Amino acid sequence: MRSRRSPFRYVVSAGVVALMAGLAVAAFTSDGTVLGYTGFNHLTENRQIAANHQQTSPGTSGRTGELEISADAAVEIAQTAASGAVESLGIKQRRGRAVYDIEVGETDVIVDATDGSIVRVETDDDDDDDWNDTNDRQTQAPGISFGDAIRAAEEATTGTVDEVELDYERGHLIYTVEIGKNKVIVDAADGTVLSVHADD
Repeated sequence: MRSRRSPFRYVVSAGVVALMAGLAVAAFTSDGTVLGYTGFNHLTENRQIAANHQQTSPGTSGRTGELEISADAAVEIAQTAASGAVESLGIKQRRGRAVYDIEVGETDVIVDATDGSIVRVETDDDDDDDWNDTNDRQTQAPGISFGDAIRAAEEATTGTVDEVELDYERGHLIYTVEIGKNKVIVDAADGTVLSVHADD
């Protein structure tokens, strides 16, 4: 006599399959965009970082005040996908969405500024990278974050922040912030604005 399988077993199996399928979709796509890597743990970690750094002052000047993910959170997320020193951070539009373009070592990481998902990870094979050729830059660590540098620049002038670079000049680290039509130089040790001049 053929044994009858319990309907409950089929329900549980279907539920497990549906759950796994949901995790796969969540790990691979975000609004139709392929994420940088597929691990569910990494995705959860990135969303936790994003939540911890959620922008809380949308009234601030410039495009950064309108972003849901802060520059500091974007940098942390990028560092989960690539190793090395963070050299630059750009804010741009990609397919109608704001994204951070972050250079970490020799890797470019694109982070969605709305939900913190990693849109793309791309290795830069440029062997002429001055950062990697300068030992002083590699050994020094900035005293303030990219977000702090952006806030200092926004207090010094008005406009939209387009790019922030961490540079080594005359023995110490500086942030160069392109904001509106100006370029603001911020001391990476303490956040002092060193100069504001027109960006030629």
